[in-house]
Amino acid sequence: MDTSAFWHLIEKSRDESSRCEEQAERLVELLRNLNPEDIVEFKKHFSKCLDDSYRWDLWAVAVIVAGRSTSSLGSFLWAPGH
Repeated sequence: MDTSAFWHLIEKSRDESSRCEEQAERLVELLRNLNPEDIVEFKKHFSKCLDDSYRWDLWAVAVIVAGRSTSSLGSFLWAPGH
């Protein structure tokens, strides 16, 4: 799975969902249709996106937007697709 295919899955799951929880459920459904090698590659891309999100400037914006609520921070930073 290349980067383009990874983002296609993220976008497809987001387009069919209105909330983060729904997007996660839809993404799991989409991943179930992939072969094991592609699932491993998806995990690598997803982990890189999460690693890249651990930046002070992004967290500062998340705190401002979420109003210092840790549960809201999780929703704000959860999905690379949002």
